[in-house]
Amino acid sequence: MTQPPKAETQPTEYELCSDRELAVTVLRAVGQISRDVHPLRVEPAGPEIATPQAQQPGGATCELAILPHGAEWSSADTLGAAERYRHGFVTQRGRGSGPTGSASGLRVEGDGVTFSSLRRRGDRLELRLVAQSDQPTTAHVAGDLTSARRCDLRGVPGPDLDVDDGTLELALAPWEIATVQLS
Repeated sequence: MTQPPKAETQPTEYELCSDRELAVTVLRAVGQISRDVHPLRVEPAGPEIATPQAQQPGGATCELAILPHGAEWSSADTLGAAERYRHGFVTQRGRGSGPTGSASGLRVEGDGVTFSSLRRRGDRLELRLVAQSDQPTTAHVAGDLTSARRCDLRGVPGPDLDVDDGTLELALAPWEIATVQLS
């Protein structure tokens, strides 16, 4: 017997109801994609189509973290704490023999800059970054880089970018999503 796919364990839908109340959707039961008549919506979110296979009976778990702080979210390292919470430390036993040298991979830094995805596209790496900031910021991408160029969300190449000594510095507007191709 095959196991059902693992349910999302971290809630992503929430509402700040007041200064002291936070409502979090932990589990959503669905029997159809949307409803034509909904008291909180003028327009439906989707068609009214039954989804009987969307049910996942059985137990469910949920992980939730709250970071109380007295500062603005942007100065309280909220993004860093969220990244550390969502992505646990992973280790694996090595398979090589003999001494190993040191190596470093791609490094992404910058105030409010979040690494969103990295994938291989042809002979380049495609990196997506998000500026989660109300202010302009700069992403610093370092590694064994020789060239970089912007691209759109479909991977269509855009203008070349300057790489200096293996580092790309990319100016980002507030809340900008940027995709770059690296080699």
